[in-house]
Amino acid sequence: MKKWILTLVAVFSGVTQAAGTVDFLEVDNDVVLFSTSEAKATSSPACVTPENATKWSISLATQSGRAHYTMLVTALSMGIEVNVETAGDCADMAGLERATRIWFASQG
Repeated sequence: MKKWILTLVAVFSGVTQAAGTVDFLEVDNDVVLFSTSEAKATSSPACVTPENATKWSISLATQSGRAHYTMLVTALSMGIEVNVETAGDCADMAGLERATRIWFASQG
């Protein structure tokens, strides 16, 4: 029960769900798939398929998605770590957890 409550707190508090360098980046139509070098800190939503458990998605159909994509390309090319926050759903592509927020990690 305690683990379940801590997971809910993490999901709804806006804390980082994953961090690390971008180690996979693919564009599939208008959806970007990516993963980080560090494992996700919390369990994925039930909609995520096992083969996509380490990946995230963002949509290029939105302004924020395009900004996130630019950040991911920059992070990948420069080896900069990113933090990722989950949206808690698979709204961009079936079976893939949607990222709602991405930001550069502190290097200090």
